[in-house]
Amino acid sequence: MAEPYSAEIAHAITQFLDNDDWQYRPIDTDGRIEFGVSLQCKLYHADCMILVRKDGFLMHTDLNLRADDETSREAVAEFLSRVNAGFIHGNFECDMTTGSIRYRTSHFCGDNKIAITEEQIKHTIYLNLSMVERYGNGLIAVLLGYQTPEEAIAAIETDN
Repeated sequence: MAEPYSAEIAHAITQFLDNDDWQYRPIDTDGRIEFGVSLQCKLYHADCMILVRKDGFLMHTDLNLRADDETSREAVAEFLSRVNAGFIHGNFECDMTTGSIRYRTSHFCGDNKIAITEEQIKHTIYLNLSMVERYGNGLIAVLLGYQTPEEAIAAIETDN
């Protein structure tokens, strides 16, 4: 059975996506909106899912990468842990069983149904994608063994 979601939040998100010229799959019965994005980093493309809930929404960006072996998984986990330190909104995640990697952001509207704004939706979506673009090249370098987590982060901080 599908978890209930807020029609008002779903409408606000789809209205934002329409106004911002996004191509997406319409909301399904689970409150899920899906779309692909082109990225300005060596990842090139990612698949995004917005999951609307009754009190807010989550955005997951699947990087379509796998840390397939234990060595790469450990290096990626260290890189992501170092990157995530100090983040206030959102975080990278690595499934230690499958090796899949994604970035997650969320927005809580509250139980009292505070109206969500276009600015809040834009912030949640664009923050998610900007973090993927900022750290994507370093992630690939660590995943492929070209750099240690520390070297990749130093290179990112030097470039930005």
